[in-house]
Amino acid sequence: MSDHDPLSNATGIIQKLKKTSNPFHKHILNTFLRRLILEVIGRAEEMLEMATDDVKFSATLITPIAFSLSGKEKALEALSTLKQDFRCFIKDETIMVSDDGIFHSYEFHHILSGEQLIQKLHREKDQNDKPFKKDSFYERSARYNHFLKFTADGRIKEETNGQCGPDNYVETTIDAHPTREEVVNALEPLLKEIPTWSVYSQ
Repeated sequence: MSDHDPLSNATGIIQKLKKTSNPFHKHILNTFLRRLILEVIGRAEEMLEMATDDVKFSATLITPIAFSLSGKEKALEALSTLKQDFRCFIKDETIMVSDDGIFHSYEFHHILSGEQLIQKLHREKDQNDKPFKKDSFYERSARYNHFLKFTADGRIKEETNGQCGPDNYVETTIDAHPTREEVVNALEPLLKEIPTWSVYSQ
């Protein structure tokens, strides 16, 4: 049993929805929630149904994989990397919504083995002088700012997600983080509670 709620990836949006009365804002928040859940559980094809054909993506919401691309076909190829055992959770969120879109600032945490971390730092030529042990596990955390822009009918037309703070690493145990199965089992039932997605009409 992990120390962190597997629903943490959706909690901030759900709380924001409860405080929102503007119909269009509720629509795009529900779109954001559906999009996030589909990404985390590895159903990117359905996620892209809510986007324009020429949607622009830069990075992703939940993974530290960095890319910049345009169009659904390229996005689908990049997002296929999400179907992995990726242990993560979100803390300290700020969500703001307007007619133009959504701003989402959050602290992202995920787990790496010592060997994965050493390889990551080597690839990035990071001169971190902290000694990491190959046979241990580490929790990486960093702050991200995430922006989503929407069309007037509520489709995602642009999405950018950039790290805006340094990486922090703390030694942990693998059981301290929810497994992918725990996250999927917690988030998937929420899809039935979100209104079926369709373009927005007043």
